[in-house]
Amino acid sequence: MNILEIGIEQGIERGMQKGEDRLAELLQFLKNAGRHEDADRAIFDPRYREQLYQEYQAAVKR
Repeated sequence: MNILEIGIEQGIERGMQKGEDRLAELLQFLKNAGRHEDADRAIFDPRYREQLYQEYQAAVKR
């Protein structure tokens, strides 16, 4: 494996971790707000999940 391939692999791993962290934060936000049905839907509906990410970001900035 050359240095470019190693860099790409490391970038992919970091991106995956960032995505997992982002989803965990969203699910924690929803759970703390008692929004369990929204959390369940977010797992399976990417469009709805994106709406919730935007809502979460707006709530965090307040």
